[in-house]
Amino acid sequence: LDSFSYNLLLEGFCKEHRIDAAYEVVDQMAKDGCLPNAITCSIIVNRLCKNGELNAASKLLKSMGKMCVPNVAAYTAIVECLCKASKLMDAEEALNEMMGKGCTPDVIIYTSLMHGHCKAGNLDRAFELFSEMEQKGCIADMVVYNVLLSGLFKAGKLIRACKFMQQMAERKFAPNIVSCNALMDYLCKSGDVKHAYSLLTWMTKGGCFPDVMTYNTLMTVHCKAGEIEVAFLLMDEMILKGFCPTEFTSSILIHSLCKAKRIMDAYDLSLKFHEEGFTIDDV
Repeated sequence: LDSFSYNLLLEGFCKEHRIDAAYEVVDQMAKDGCLPNAITCSIIVNRLCKNGELNAASKLLKSMGKMCVPNVAAYTAIVECLCKASKLMDAEEALNEMMGKGCTPDVIIYTSLMHGHCKAGNLDRAFELFSEMEQKGCIADMVVYNVLLSGLFKAGKLIRACKFMQQMAERKFAPNIVSCNALMDYLCKSGDVKHAYSLLTWMTKGGCFPDVMTYNTLMTVHCKAGEIEVAFLLMDEMILKGFCPTEFTSSILIHSLCKAKRIMDAYDLSLKFHEEGFTIDDV
């Protein structure tokens, strides 16, 4: 068998979560004089990262690095896993390591790092990475812009966010539903319901139609204000537009009814959700 055939076997075992069998295939490759290549490494590293086995993935990356130069896919898996574990310094070390080995990072790796720093509240570092990425000729996409925009809104940096949206527009990146939902979330959490509805009108007129997340955000702000009937009107509108209530929808509505001591109404709503096939959260 050649490396291509072995890698197909590896991919099959990894998809079935049979990591032990995958390692046996690697051992057999060595016995047959077929050295593992970058694809071999990325297949197993990716599966280990998806399984949350970060230490095993890191060790494998180092050991296989002696036989081949790991590719972008392997480093992407490692960086994403480290960022999810909030190990941002380690993630940046992995980034520097891959560049040191002549492996050019792509927009996916930079997006993972920026998202991690935005979640940790390190906005300045996220924007430094954004500049670094562009300097290296890596073109930002809509996902990158939305990650940074969401980070700004969550940090309450409204003026800076508006300036960034203007920059997006200048680069022909019109705000999409993800961008609008980030702003909607900020407005609702700030108690600025009036502008939240102005945004809803603007979205519809501009062809950026609200989705389940948009409605859930608005329902949440009304439920917290004790305006449960308004929240129900929004849910009805959402269903009329073809969207199914989610677990979050059921949770916020049923919880609000219980809080208002409308226990039978909450029970009836849970039955209605069940009968109509909607997902009910374990409230």
